[in-house]
Amino acid sequence: MRRFLAQHWFLLALCGTMAWAWLVGAQWTSTAHAGRLKEGAIMAIFLCTGLALRTSELFQASKAWRLHGLIQGISLILSPLLGFALAWILWPMHGNAQIFVGMVVCASLPTTIAFCVAMSRAAGANVSLSVVSATLGNIIGVWLTPLWLVLLIGMTEAAIPLANTLLKLVPLVMVPLLAGQLLRPFIRGFLCVLETGLRVAPLMLILVIIGISLASQRETAAFAWSHLLAAGLFALLLHGALLVLTEWVACMGAIGDRDGVTLRICASQKTLALGVPLIIVCFSADPGIGQIMLPILLYHPLQLLLASVLLPHWRRMADGPANAL
Repeated sequence: MRRFLAQHWFLLALCGTMAWAWLVGAQWTSTAHAGRLKEGAIMAIFLCTGLALRTSELFQASKAWRLHGLIQGISLILSPLLGFALAWILWPMHGNAQIFVGMVVCASLPTTIAFCVAMSRAAGANVSLSVVSATLGNIIGVWLTPLWLVLLIGMTEAAIPLANTLLKLVPLVMVPLLAGQLLRPFIRGFLCVLETGLRVAPLMLILVIIGISLASQRETAAFAWSHLLAAGLFALLLHGALLVLTEWVACMGAIGDRDGVTLRICASQKTLALGVPLIIVCFSADPGIGQIMLPILLYHPLQLLLASVLLPHWRRMADGPANAL
């Protein structure tokens, strides 16, 4: 029992967080402090990451263009095309234009930065590669996701405030990451003592972000069963396909153990933090905006649950092929 709790505590905590968000979270997250707490949690994750990472590792990861190309190619090129095909296949199941659009939006989103970094650290993967690739993916995705909406569903005004979104990445990601790097030389002697805390703290902070994000969207949960089933099946098929695809790419590309786990994590995730604002800006006049949000609202907890289940396997895989069997 103790071993099970040690291996799967995050999955159990995640289920509890999701239950809290559904039952009582909506009232709590209506306060003005919820948004600031969420931003503070994101900043704290990257402060921990900056403290834990060697500067040389970040510099080395920035030069891994082959891996970055594979991750971005799967996340931002193959995923939208696959999602568009799945949306058409599932059309007879729901027949709702907003659900169709929501599926395309979900598949076109970049990866989630904070969760990828936290899971990479927990799995013992290449955290430096995760930081660089996830941040790069979000910067590209700010421009590319609206372009996919134009190409795939014919939108002519699919635009979000690009400059503002890019500027948000600076205080939330770059500043705390740089602060952690600058603090490293002054607390080098304490880093060994803080190692466990720097690994666990980001996961705890992820639970805070998840709880606030899901609870704040609870009011959009009144849907027809056909919409829920279609969107849920879409999320399951898309995420499953991306996991299989990343597994195949990592094996066929002879990618190293730690880098391979990072690829599996980063290329299969989709960001709720960018997805919801994009939907609100692009479709604010659409009375069916709740249906448009539904696929990403279901994809988000699904990817968290599956990542939590796969975390022990990824951890063994990152340690070496012999331990992954």
